[in-house]
Amino acid sequence: MNISRLPAASHNLLRWASAWRLVAFPALGALLLLQGCATGQKGPSFTPAPRSDDVATVYVYRLDTAPYLRKPDVKVNDVVVSELPTNSYTVLKLKPGNYTVKTDWNGAFSLGLDGLILNASTTLSAVAGKSYYVNLAGKLGVIVTTVTYGAKVTSEELTEPPGAIYQCSFVPPKNVSIEPR
Repeated sequence: MNISRLPAASHNLLRWASAWRLVAFPALGALLLLQGCATGQKGPSFTPAPRSDDVATVYVYRLDTAPYLRKPDVKVNDVVVSELPTNSYTVLKLKPGNYTVKTDWNGAFSLGLDGLILNASTTLSAVAGKSYYVNLAGKLGVIVTTVTYGAKVTSEELTEPPGAIYQCSFVPPKNVSIEPR
């Protein structure tokens, strides 16, 4: 296109559009790359595990919970059982008894203070033959220049899985032994 025949205002518009493309397309590519990192490898979608009469089935899941690019350690009675990226779940088979389920955000990329803000826990009294759902939830928000995080870990016994868990992909648990307290 011969831009010499266009008015001067059009010249500036064409220069701006060209410069915008130089910034926008690489930024879009980076955003897509980060989205891929945020979701990680996808396992199979949620499928209820078979119940067992001698152990409790515990589903630990995390839905769209910030910080999205980080995976907290999930600990049961201070034993790391899994790392859960956002929109994922794991299944544990636990002996009857009392357990503490908590998140530990003090991983490799931690600033050291993350755990003070992000860590949360819940207790669980597991009964053989029952299913429990532990939701790692939270809310990240910015108020003026202060970042706030409301960490929340809840557990409940349900006969049917909560509908939101069907958005999650399976992450196998670590092969560890956990004893009740």
